[in-house]
Formats: sequence, C-alpha cells, structure tokens
Amino acid sequence: MLPHIQDLLSLNLPAGHFAIFGSAPLAVRGLRESNDLDLIVTQILWQELCQKYPEHLKGDTGKKLVFGDIEIF
Repeated sequence: MLPHIQDLLSLNLPAGHFAIFGSAPLAVRGLRESNDLDLIVTQILWQELCQKYPEHLKGDTGKKLVFGDIEIF
C-alpha cells in the first residue's frame, strides 16, 4: 500500500469525485516508486476544496491544492 493512502483517507473526499493519477498507479503495481500522490477532482469538489482550504492553493496560477505530499488538480 502506498504510504500516502492514510493521508488521502483523512481528507474524507467523496467517492466518485476524484481519481489517482501520475506515478501512484505505477507504484501500486511495483513498477516505480512514488514520492507523492496526485489527484484529479471534479469541478464541484475543486470549488468546495478551494473555498474550504484557500491556504492550500499553490503554484503561480493557483491550479493545485497541496496537503503535504498530496497534490490535487
């Protein structure tokens, strides 16, 4: 299991509104290591998260939310 799964679960994101992408699916299969966990979320969930956690918006254009080693796009 990826070390970031517990952190992901603690965010309590609604099922069906996010997907894991990037290196994590490869790490689960033992094909490469993953140092973080990248998520894509629905537009509705994105808006909710940005309103709830504006201090976690990062990047030059504010296009991602960062919670430790979890990046949400």
